[in-house]
Amino acid sequence: MASLHFSLGEDFGKRITEIAQEKLIYDYSPKKAIETFTLSFYDMTEKLALRCLSGKDLKIVVDGDEVELTTDDVEEYPTIDFEYLVERWKSEFDKTFKVFEKPLIDRLSYGTKRNISISINVLDILKGYQNDDRNPYDFFKEVITDELLYEPYIDYDYTKTIDDLEYFKIFKDWKTLNKKRLFVMKWLADNNFIDEYPVDYENKLIEYSLKVEACLNWNDPDHVIRKDPLESYIEASIENDEIDRLEPISPTEFRNACWVSPDGEIYGMNGEIGNMLHMNIADILVNQGVIESSNRREENNPYNILENNGWVKLHNDWVMFEQNIFTDNGEQKQFMTDKQQEVIAEYLHNHFEDIGKFGIMHTPISSFIFKQMDKFAINKLFDF
Repeated sequence: MASLHFSLGEDFGKRITEIAQEKLIYDYSPKKAIETFTLSFYDMTEKLALRCLSGKDLKIVVDGDEVELTTDDVEEYPTIDFEYLVERWKSEFDKTFKVFEKPLIDRLSYGTKRNISISINVLDILKGYQNDDRNPYDFFKEVITDELLYEPYIDYDYTKTIDDLEYFKIFKDWKTLNKKRLFVMKWLADNNFIDEYPVDYENKLIEYSLKVEACLNWNDPDHVIRKDPLESYIEASIENDEIDRLEPISPTEFRNACWVSPDGEIYGMNGEIGNMLHMNIADILVNQGVIESSNRREENNPYNILENNGWVKLHNDWVMFEQNIFTDNGEQKQFMTDKQQEVIAEYLHNHFEDIGKFGIMHTPISSFIFKQMDKFAINKLFDF
């Protein structure tokens, strides 16, 4: 039987080291980097592989058919300065975010709530219902979902939505890349290749991610977007029509829309924005005597009664507060109470992973930071 003989070649150690380094800095896989050594050389331990990875400590040299490890200098041996690598990644991170900064500001300038409009003739709906005995909600749903009855018209929001999707795809790829790099940095710090893990890098990534995702409205927890909006609207309309009294709920209970009183009591209902939830809640609270009008300006507007008496509005994770009120004596400031701060922070913690969007600018703030803010800092969140 014939035998096959081959030589490793004197540069074999260099090539293996280069491959291992590439697995780390381009594939972002410490495991594959170490396995490049341990699977290539019999009896190579992970501890020795770690020492070989930078190319500065142990080096692999081949002499004929013998493989040796040495600490001596080897000409043209591949090396990595991990401290320099991390600094380069951090610098690249700051520069690359400039790609997202202007689109982010542009989006903030017109808010996050936009719609693709569909034109439907109301007269057609009324005429169609003349001889129909069904529940009006069922009839309306059929009209809305019957593609033969209407043709959507494309307005500026259509183009912006396409731009949003492309923008968000780029952002997600960038975020994924930086999360992989953070994973490598953590591994480098744990194995003493760098002095310390760059916490500032991670904090910036979290900060930018929250801003972008809040502006694009892609950070809603799963329990907020469970149903088709039309289904949710119709179901909420039917259910809310039967509600004539509300009781306070605990911060552990979720509602799509809530009012929070100065005493920290939460009243809420479920549904879509189109259900006019905050107005409905205000009507019910005034009708059941939870709050009364204090002047003629408020008498016919329950919504204003709550705003002018310091109640806070929540819509999912969006927090709104009217800090400037107009009385018969002129404009004056009002502030959130300590109790409101406490229950809103708890509500965000329980239902939105500790992150809320504050004011018309949808500024992302963690519940922990929100609890530490003074009343003046809180009011700044609601400036235009």
